[in-house]
Amino acid sequence: MNNKINQKIIISGILSLLALGSLSYLFILIRNKNAHAGAIANDIATAGTRAADTAKLKRALEDSANARADIDLYFVDQNGVADFLTSLEAFGPQSGAKISISNADINDKSISDQTDKSPKTLKISMSATGTFSQIYRLEKLIENAPYDLDILRSHMVRSDTLDSKGNTQTSWNLSLDLELKSFKAS
Repeated sequence: MNNKINQKIIISGILSLLALGSLSYLFILIRNKNAHAGAIANDIATAGTRAADTAKLKRALEDSANARADIDLYFVDQNGVADFLTSLEAFGPQSGAKISISNADINDKSISDQTDKSPKTLKISMSATGTFSQIYRLEKLIENAPYDLDILRSHMVRSDTLDSKGNTQTSWNLSLDLELKSFKAS
């Protein structure tokens, strides 16, 4: 009888070890499959997030189109130089002064910053004639123009002349050298 009990104990031990081994194998298999499923779920979530971010960026670009167009108004490109010069000349009637633009030149380097990496700028030479208040108003209009303009040189001279009746007529002459830094070279 002892023999049968020992046999049953040995058989139960062997069966228990086999069951434990099978359960361990199944546990490892389930753990690996779970890790693989987690990686796939992470990839899907990342792709979904990427698609959502791309859609948000597209909407942001569409929403900011008007703002970017407004900002571009403050920059002058090579095709817009004539329009820019016309807008400068329009300051003449606004101030009452007579304006003459004598030179407009695209510089490869800035006058005030002679580094090799400096951007192209537009240099303008102009003159104006009028009363002191007209010339002063013109200079203020140019200074407050919505462009990154540097006044490189400003020279104002008073000129007295006699009219046909012998009265002294006072006028002021202004010479300006400007540098447009908000210039986009193509």
